[in-house]
Amino acid sequence: MPLLRPRSGFSATLGRAGAVVSASSVLAAGVAFAVNLLMARSLGPDSRGDVALLLSVAYFVTPVTLLGVDRLVLRQGGVGPAHLGGYVLVLNVVATAGLSIVLGWSAVVVGAVSLCGAMTVVARARALHSGHVRTFALLFVSQQAGILLTSVGLFVAGVTDWRLWALGYCLAAPVFAVVELRSALRRDALPVGRLALTLLPGAVAALVVTRVDRVLLGSLGGAYELGLYVTVATATEPVFWISQALADRRSSTAHDRTGRLAVDVAVFTATSTVLSVALWFAVEPLFGPQFAPAKAFIVPLGVAGILLALYRQGIAALVRSASPRRASVVELATAAVALPVYVVAVTRWGAAGAAWGSAVVYLVGLLASRAAGRGLGTRAAQPASLVPPDLPATQPARAEP
Repeated sequence: MPLLRPRSGFSATLGRAGAVVSASSVLAAGVAFAVNLLMARSLGPDSRGDVALLLSVAYFVTPVTLLGVDRLVLRQGGVGPAHLGGYVLVLNVVATAGLSIVLGWSAVVVGAVSLCGAMTVVARARALHSGHVRTFALLFVSQQAGILLTSVGLFVAGVTDWRLWALGYCLAAPVFAVVELRSALRRDALPVGRLALTLLPGAVAALVVTRVDRVLLGSLGGAYELGLYVTVATATEPVFWISQALADRRSSTAHDRTGRLAVDVAVFTATSTVLSVALWFAVEPLFGPQFAPAKAFIVPLGVAGILLALYRQGIAALVRSASPRRASVVELATAAVALPVYVVAVTRWGAAGAAWGSAVVYLVGLLASRAAGRGLGTRAAQPASLVPPDLPATQPARAEP
């Protein structure tokens, strides 16, 4: 049975939600660039790398606490940050307690960042599917404002302790925790079904593909190289944010999006080229002379940014297809390739190896996603056995009052 078409009024609501989410991606890119600049000027490559390594660990905790629900929301709707039933908060407390054995106080930062990330991801997905943007806007703006204002304050005060800069990412956590507790008190239980759990491995694999290079570089190459690498990588991330917003919008609709490859290539290539050229001339004036060696990573990371953007579009097409499991298969296969590539590249060539290795990994993922998507149509209604009982199989969830 095909998906029911939403009414024109509901379509307009979805369009506005998509615009809000797209604008949030632009805001996130701007905040990330500003914070990256302030942090680099204040901390230098070594301490900048320490912060990056801690955040990378937090990003790996996030999908585990979500159990694949963010991807399920894009396909089915009906679940959102106000319906998580407090389980994200519980899992974060458990994860924080476990990590504290190894990380000490740093586990608090990891838990707080993963909590904010988990709820923001689902809020974004639900806003795209249902048109309800209020919760997403509250969570997202509080998080970004907290990070930016804290970073500005630390920069003005001349703080050079990287631990205090890392704590800036935790300020929004109380807001997120309150939202979680409210949902738990209302007994808004989360229906986690087999389809959500099926999508979970792909979510974890996606982080392996995009973040394990930083963890390995920080562990094998040291904080100095990671600091140089992540400074350039963050400055080129607007391409990824644009791609992610576009991928989310495409994943939340049943309209056919085939034939967009040429347009995507042109847009992402132009954006990455402009950013890379500007960054080449701006590295030393913006970040300081100690970051001059980072210029060697601009070209490979610019190429990697284009390939990653195209790869995410391929995954979005598979998530919205009649066979969403193929998305997880492709991401798992790409992650299996990524691990040995990154280990060898980082061990032999350090940050340069991580940069070129990421380009190779993203190219493999892009080719695999294109191959897996051949012959697949856009998504159809899922069989009842694949849809959690509390989720509508065909109709997007209505916006909350």
